[in-house]
Amino acid sequence: MFPFLSELSPQQQKQLLIYLKQNLTPSRKAKIQEVLKNRTKHFTVVLEDLSREHNAGAIARSCDAFGIQDLYLIGYSATPFKKIRGNAKGSHKWVDFHTYPSLHDSSEHCLKDLKKLGYQLVGTSPLPQYNTLDNFDISKKTAFLLGSEKYGLSPECQTFADTQIYLPMIGFAESLNVSVALAIILFQLTKRLQESVVPWQLAEEEKLKIELDWTIKSISSGDWMAKDWIQKNS
Repeated sequence: MFPFLSELSPQQQKQLLIYLKQNLTPSRKAKIQEVLKNRTKHFTVVLEDLSREHNAGAIARSCDAFGIQDLYLIGYSATPFKKIRGNAKGSHKWVDFHTYPSLHDSSEHCLKDLKKLGYQLVGTSPLPQYNTLDNFDISKKTAFLLGSEKYGLSPECQTFADTQIYLPMIGFAESLNVSVALAIILFQLTKRLQESVVPWQLAEEEKLKIELDWTIKSISSGDWMAKDWIQKNS
């Protein structure tokens, strides 16, 4: 999201949005509204120290596809940010990235931030003692934690986790690719969430900020137009 937008009041954001939307086609306006109504911050995703950009890019695409607005990147996951964009096939434009570049202390910092926002922290496990997706409690705000391809979640991250999800498998493989595992989790749980009575949709203030951000990104030189409007109307 563009940093300069945070300096505007809600009223200024509305006025800027009205001005910019004149440059959108009716179909683009409709698409933004359709996607926005299915966006959520009830679920979010945390990537800790992923080393393969194509996995992080695929995860960004899954977040966009299943309506997840926020993606948190810790350690190496945050370092090759430009490469993640390339592998995300454009999805990075519609998801908000929160980066914690240094692995040292960053996991704790990120997870404490999420706790303050009211999220429970959930990892994945090969052990059948944990809940499966079928009986996972979707009513709680949840951050899904995914660790590095080789080592999984760090011991620190595991310590912070409130619980884990068990993904049963019936083949010889003992684990799934990290991006595949997340896609399965999001596909099943966001479907259940959208069919539930849980208040999962964005607040109106959040919708306004995101709609404005997406509108700017949908217009050629949209950021320049927004800054020019702000300068003339400040």
